[in-house]
Amino acid sequence: MSDGGRPRIFLVDDHAMFRAGVRAELGAAVDVVGEADEAEQWYGRAILLSDELGMRPEAAYARRDLARLLRRAGRNEEAELQETSAQDLRRAMGLGGQARHEERTKALASRSDRQEQLTVN
Repeated sequence: MSDGGRPRIFLVDDHAMFRAGVRAELGAAVDVVGEADEAEQWYGRAILLSDELGMRPEAAYARRDLARLLRRAGRNEEAELQETSAQDLRRAMGLGGQARHEERTKALASRSDRQEQLTVN
């Protein structure tokens, strides 16, 4: 909660016009502390701080979420680097099962995309 007792929110949507509408609709009921176009910067800060403080689970989650954001923006190579880093952290913490699950899910999605392309073409 903010100092005024209002919830603090982060507006996340790819379309600035939609975010503006949500902001106008919510008015003074909430404190908007950030928007989608700032998300990459905030994830970067979260990663740096988590790394600095040795908070490996949080660093892994922040990297995974940053990868999702980058992938939505079509920045697949950067996303892949963040995903790999998050998976490495999870494995080092003994959470490899989750990393393997995400790898399988990504591989299946990739195959599905290729099959869809073949079907469409």
